[in-house]
Parts: sequence; structure tokens; C-alpha cells
Amino acid sequence: GPIDEVVTIFATESLIQMENMAVGGQVSEKHIVELPGRNIQTLMGLSAGVANLSLPGYTDNGITPLQPGRGALAQNLNIAGYRQTGNNYLLDGVSNTDGHVNAFVTAPSAESLQELRVQTSTSSAAFGQGVGGTVNLVTRSGTNQFHGEIYDYIRNDALSARPYNFNSELGVLPKPPLKENQFGASLAGPLWLPKLYHGRDRTFFFVHYEGLEARSRNQGLATVPTERARRGDLSDYGVTLYDPLTLRDGFRTPFPGNVIPENRLDSVSLKMLAFTPPPTLPNQIINNLPTVRPRRRHNNQGNIRLDHQTSPNDLFYGTYHLSDEKLNTDGNYGPLTGVTTKVRAQNFAFNYTRI
Repeated sequence: GPIDEVVTIFATESLIQMENMAVGGQVSEKHIVELPGRNIQTLMGLSAGVANLSLPGYTDNGITPLQPGRGALAQNLNIAGYRQTGNNYLLDGVSNTDGHVNAFVTAPSAESLQELRVQTSTSSAAFGQGVGGTVNLVTRSGTNQFHGEIYDYIRNDALSARPYNFNSELGVLPKPPLKENQFGASLAGPLWLPKLYHGRDRTFFFVHYEGLEARSRNQGLATVPTERARRGDLSDYGVTLYDPLTLRDGFRTPFPGNVIPENRLDSVSLKMLAFTPPPTLPNQIINNLPTVRPRRRHNNQGNIRLDHQTSPNDLFYGTYHLSDEKLNTDGNYGPLTGVTTKVRAQNFAFNYTRI
């Protein structure tokens, strides 16, 4: 008889196949976009056997100050019990690993990812470079229909609570300002050039851009010389201060009362004291100056992907990722002791598959 209704069921197969006894986890495009945080490193930490140590007290691992917010300085991603320098990162089938510190080079936006997979053990020969584990990222591609999106994720101190450590023996400090916008757009579909070429069923494209503008402040405690120490009186520090210009029978002579005479105070040190604020917490030798350090982050990144199928047995694709990042963090004494870091990261992949 005639067909009254046709039901077609589509199932998207994983783009990364590992037919072995791998331990790890996979995060699909749906979960990548819907989970909070919008941070690739956070998504990596969802897999089994992964410990994300990017917590206060752990963010500076002493390896390198490279790549703020996403590289080795703040990465600290331990996989299968191995340290963070033992991981291997892949993006669209090619290496995305910094050869100096084994940090990932580019961190694609969540909107541009199709799949994220972490493999933590029993790797096959294709994934055996990292001792700890392999993080495999695959970017989205176009389809026969045009799709696009525009987004802007906003974080603001008006929607945040006061941090816990802002209520302490220092008193109730004002809530630190936070202004963050993560915005972007993407467009995907068949490659179409009017009157020249229509790539339906053959050639597809995906382009994406994302920007990040963030302004915040971090609270901290600095140690500065006390009022008496600024005059050369170090009697409150509990150590014996010796005169470096004296030596008698192999021993140096201590300054009487641990006080440096005024005429012996170094002129360079006295000039540096002009840039050092006095302590605001009395009767404390260390951690005697509460500070609020401004932090400014600016990031532009984007990627493009082209897929072309010449026949049912031949498939080409190419991807290019670019990220420009700048981070300014003031020190305890303002921009004079602050740090400015600039990082440009790029990744290019070309692939040809023939069945």
C-alpha cells in the first residue's frame, strides 16, 4: 500500500573512536554549551581520574608564568595521578601542546567545540605521547543548512555575594567590583558563492569569533616595614641584626638594640620607602597592609573550519585557530609592581581521509 508516514531517526556518532580499554570521559556539544563556567579546563576536570588543582594556593606551580588563565600557570590539570606537565593535548587531530611546558596552546571557545574527550589510561599507540593523559578536542563543522548565533554572557558584582574572606578581622570590606562580558558570534552552513559555487552536500564552513573583557579586583595582604623599621629600629622582628662592616675574631658585632644608626641607612632604600605605603594594621610585623589589586583581562579569539567531500570515499578538512590575550595585574603597590602578560597562540590543521 501507499506510505502514509515516514519516520527517520538520526544518531550522531562520536567523531573520536578509541576501540580499546580506555578510562576517561566524553563531553558532548550539548553539555559543553549548557554547563556553567564556560571554561575548557573546567570541562576537562569532569572526567574520571582528573584532578583540577586550579584553586587558591595552587595556581602558581613555579613552572612558568606563560599563558595566563589557561596555560601552565593556572592549568594544574593532573590526570591519572601524574603532574600537569605529563599531558598531551590534541585539537582537530593535531598537537595542541606547548613543547616547553606541555600546556595546551589554544583554548577554543565552548561554542566552537563539537566534542571533548579525556583519556586517562591504557592508551593506544595513537594516544601514547602523554604519560598522564590525552585531551582530545574536535571543533564544529557546517551542515546543509545555515545556522548562526550571537551571544553575550555577563558577570557583574551586582549579581554576586561578598566573598567570604572579605568579612574577617580586617572588618567588613566593600564587595570587590567585577565587570565581565564574554561575547561572540558564529555562522555555519554550505559554502555558497553566488553564481559561482554551491557546496550543498559537498563543501561546508564554520566561522566563530569570541571576545572577553573583564575587570576585577583581588584582595590580599602585603608585608611592609613598620613605622619603627622605616627609621632603622628592627627590635620588633625577633632576630639579631649584625653590622656588616665589622668583623672581630671571625664574628660580627651586632647593632646595639637592633637599631641601625640614622647615618648608616642606605640612600637607595630610603628612596624606595617613598613608594612603599605604611602599614595600616598596627602591632603586626607581617601581613600588615590589606591591599586590593585591580586586574584587567582582554582576549580576542576565533577559528574557521572548512570541510570538503570530493567523493563518498574522500574527505578533506582544514581548521585554523587564533587567540590574542592580554592580562594586566597590579601588585601590592599598584601598577609599579604589577605584571603585564601578552600571549598570541595559533593552531592549524589539515586532514585528508580516504576510505
